[in-house]
Amino acid sequence: MEPIWKTMYESARAVQHEREISKYVLAGGVAAAVLSASGRIYTGVCIDTCSTLGICAERNAIFNMITNGEAEIVKVLAVMPDGKTGAPCGACRELMVQLMPETYKNIEIMLDYETGKTVTLGELTPEDVHALLRAGNRVLLMTRHAERPHIDHEDPSFGQELPITENGQAMSRAFGEMFRPLADVVQFASSPLRRTMMTTEC
Repeated sequence: MEPIWKTMYESARAVQHEREISKYVLAGGVAAAVLSASGRIYTGVCIDTCSTLGICAERNAIFNMITNGEAEIVKVLAVMPDGKTGAPCGACRELMVQLMPETYKNIEIMLDYETGKTVTLGELTPEDVHALLRAGNRVLLMTRHAERPHIDHEDPSFGQELPITENGQAMSRAFGEMFRPLADVVQFASSPLRRTMMTTEC
């Protein structure tokens, strides 16, 4: 493993302090480090809000890089709450693709810091999903749904699964019908949220 990965990991861990900013905002559960073409390392943490205003640590680090006048990514590393590393989500990958449309495939991603396993963004971002299906790969589609009741944060039901709403049921049925013709290669799953501070007061 290249020594720079250790530096990036330590830089991300240095800013990874999970904390409650307010009863609506949590920060720092996940941290990321981005190595730019100039050799500088930019860090960022995830910001979780009770609406859709939050941001992933990787995009936060990328925006930090852009704010400082750079726009070319060489390597990306994200540290999860348990200290392990993982791949960027779809939104973070899409940002990198749009930022570097001609060269995004070359961006290196640290998948497993413990073993030193890396992949390129090109390997994580297939150009043609249909080609994957034709090649015999299976696809998992997942939606998340829940009611969002306004309850006190001391409520003993915190941590329990929130019941699916009528809209969630309708959406699940609609997705199921949409992908029925691809039932042999597409698996559909519905993932309920749990009752936490972040899912109660919005």
